[in-house]
Amino acid sequence: MKGIGRRILSGALAVALAFSLTSCKKKKTSKKTVKESDPYFISEEVKLDYKHESDKNIQYQGVMSQAVIGDKVYVGYFVEYEYPQDLWDDYDFEEEPSDEYYLKILEMLEEYSWAGCAVFDMHGDLLNTIELPSQSQVSCIGEGYNGDILILGSKMVVDDFSQAYEIYRFDEEGNELKSIPVPDEMITWPDSIYEDKDGRLIFSAYDGVSVMSKYGEYLGEINDPAFDGAIFPIGEKFYVQTYEIDTEKNEYHEYLTEIDLENLQLTKNRIEMDMYVQWRPDGQGGCYVITGTGIDRVSLPSGEKKEALRWDSTDVNYSNIEGICFYSDDHIAFARTSYDIDPDDNSWLPTLYVVNLTRAEKNPHAGKAYIDMGIIGQPGDALMDYIISYNKNEENKARIRVRDYAAEEDEETSLTQMAELSDKVYLDMQAGTGPDILVNFSGYSRFNAEEVLVDLNTYLDGDNGINREEYFDNVLSAFEIKDKLFQIPVCFDMRGLLGNKDMIGERSGWTYPEFQQIVSELDPSVTVLEDTVYSDLLDTLLSNSMSSFIDYEKKEVYFDGDEFKQLLSIVKEYGVESVAEFDVEEYMMPFNADSFEGPTDKMNNGILALMTTYVYRLNQYAENAAILDGNVVYVGVPSPDGTGMSATPMLTMAISAFSESKDESWDFIRRMFDEDAQYEYTTSYTSIPLNRKAFDRVNDAVLEENQKEIEYYEQDENDEWVLIPQVKITQEHVDGFRTLVENVSTITSSDPAVLAIIEEEAAAYFADQKSLDEVCSIIQNRTSTIVNER
Repeated sequence: MKGIGRRILSGALAVALAFSLTSCKKKKTSKKTVKESDPYFISEEVKLDYKHESDKNIQYQGVMSQAVIGDKVYVGYFVEYEYPQDLWDDYDFEEEPSDEYYLKILEMLEEYSWAGCAVFDMHGDLLNTIELPSQSQVSCIGEGYNGDILILGSKMVVDDFSQAYEIYRFDEEGNELKSIPVPDEMITWPDSIYEDKDGRLIFSAYDGVSVMSKYGEYLGEINDPAFDGAIFPIGEKFYVQTYEIDTEKNEYHEYLTEIDLENLQLTKNRIEMDMYVQWRPDGQGGCYVITGTGIDRVSLPSGEKKEALRWDSTDVNYSNIEGICFYSDDHIAFARTSYDIDPDDNSWLPTLYVVNLTRAEKNPHAGKAYIDMGIIGQPGDALMDYIISYNKNEENKARIRVRDYAAEEDEETSLTQMAELSDKVYLDMQAGTGPDILVNFSGYSRFNAEEVLVDLNTYLDGDNGINREEYFDNVLSAFEIKDKLFQIPVCFDMRGLLGNKDMIGERSGWTYPEFQQIVSELDPSVTVLEDTVYSDLLDTLLSNSMSSFIDYEKKEVYFDGDEFKQLLSIVKEYGVESVAEFDVEEYMMPFNADSFEGPTDKMNNGILALMTTYVYRLNQYAENAAILDGNVVYVGVPSPDGTGMSATPMLTMAISAFSESKDESWDFIRRMFDEDAQYEYTTSYTSIPLNRKAFDRVNDAVLEENQKEIEYYEQDENDEWVLIPQVKITQEHVDGFRTLVENVSTITSSDPAVLAIIEEEAAAYFADQKSLDEVCSIIQNRTSTIVNER
């Protein structure tokens, strides 16, 4: 996730504070309640529903662009109508059609498409529509200097199939004022357009800015290695986002830098921005920033920030915000996009909404308990929607308040910084100020202890529990630590290796010595694994074995023993220093595309023994089953105990042992395991549900879609445009997929702080700079210090 704020703790401070707190008496998280004086914004969400009216049947209607300008939302649409069956009867396709021939086709198709813009107010009411000339599509929408609406339209050029652009100017009532062609020299695929006081038009794309005169003359462009995307109008000046790297100090800075439109260059006038936080122009000479905490307004050029809204003071999904209208401190409105899966073809369909937030005089939830939810990164749409519906339910006695720890960082969350964030959560819990519910912390092994988290088995088997027979209980068991379930998976993937059965035999897992013995007997012409850089292969092996090398209860580590040395030896032998980047342009050449060999091709050609795999859908399982005509086997990565495929959690829940709201927290979590909820989360996270009935529903949907594709292809097998399904899914595949899930007995987990040390020190062994024993000794000492001081 992106959005990150100020760095909170250095590693040294985290360790020092952790050491001081371990000797203190545990502090319970106090029960917090909603007060009447707590800010609250009432939310009103309305779907932007536009259906193009026509006497023809609509085959497709898609959103091309959208923008909030002033207090209106402009949405660009493209509509395609159904073609008559006899449309092509009078046209014979030639081997090399002429331009005239293409023009005839385009003229014929004009009446079967429509492009234009629907204009809504910030309450979702349709005000009017703007129609573009035939053959055009809306590329982007902007605001003219005097308030006119600028629509950049694009259409195909028959000569070379390139894009030609034209600016269409409309007044606020939707009346077309004039249009002007865009010179060919302008940048391609612009994503925003502005106009200055002299009528110059400024276009921006991710890699530069182009400028044209009000008469359509190309004036030039601004390209700079420091350029980083967006353009910002501030008063009568224009700024672009730039960055600067200080290699000596290892520092990264982002700025808004003024551009000189006369000389087409960057100036030295710049404003420093928060790192990695996306600023957006607010249409009023300033900017706003959206984070996991809320919305801040930024005054320019001072850069001073003022909080406009906290997400925990309202109930609204804040993902994919397109633009905001600031009416006052008590009234904010914004447009946002939600994406749902089209059941017909599994594509993502955008749905647009406008949301109005109005401050309430008193908080209507006063008296309810707050349940604080800790997460590193923004919640997914499905979880966010559930939080909103839970909070709005008058019968619930508690209210969820999300704390995104990543939103408090101002740097990208690297492995080390993720460790520091987890340290922050851990320390907050010990101090009694931490979250009641922890989301997606199963990857942090250090939390899996009874002194930190509640054993959820006590709730699963209680009065408000579940019937384990209705779930994959083996997966729940895989998440247990010494028969205690600290983190429960809502949905998960399966990860491991897919192997050539003739080469590695019928097996589900292997120890390090077993792996080395089997692959040593392979033909020299066979590659054992795909090229994988050392750090990635190390991460993969350790994610299945970290619990074997750390005992958190005893605070002991075992990184100087034979098994860990065997693990590092495997990484060194089969990992690589770097992997060549995939050249898309080279691959797109017909000759190269035909000769390109991916892992699946190499498996089928008998030159690759193992390929990494992760499975989260029935169709993936079926496609894997088709490799080598089914002569494949799923096997876990090498590990100390030789376990098989691992469950990798996509969404997990845990309850803090320090919480005073444990029962209320479980009541919130429990509802995520009903069949309908499980089906929804599985669809949202594209993963495997824990609930068996939801699992069957997902499989039935995939099977039905596959059968439709097969039937469609068989009916139109001479149509070269029909997508051929990769494999025909059968009941045998369904049964095999279920069996694979039922055999899961282990999970992937990690410890970012420990992993960072191992990656740092092991690099010297991989580069032949230090011996295996020397590196393991250093790792043992450093990790022992970290684990003991927690």
